[in-house]
Amino acid sequence: MEKSLTMHRMQTMQGKTRLSRRCAKSVQKCAEPQKKENPTRNLTILRGILVRSRELESLAL
Repeated sequence: MEKSLTMHRMQTMQGKTRLSRRCAKSVQKCAEPQKKENPTRNLTILRGILVRSRELESLAL
């Protein structure tokens, strides 16, 4: 069941199928807890972008 639901969700995201309202609500409830982002990773990425932009800026001067 979980595998078929995952496949159905993937197809829906690709726009190939549409979920019924009842099914869409249950999928949304299942998917919400998995959306947590890692703030440390996000900050690390932003820090890397900032460092690179400063390096490029210093090269341009």
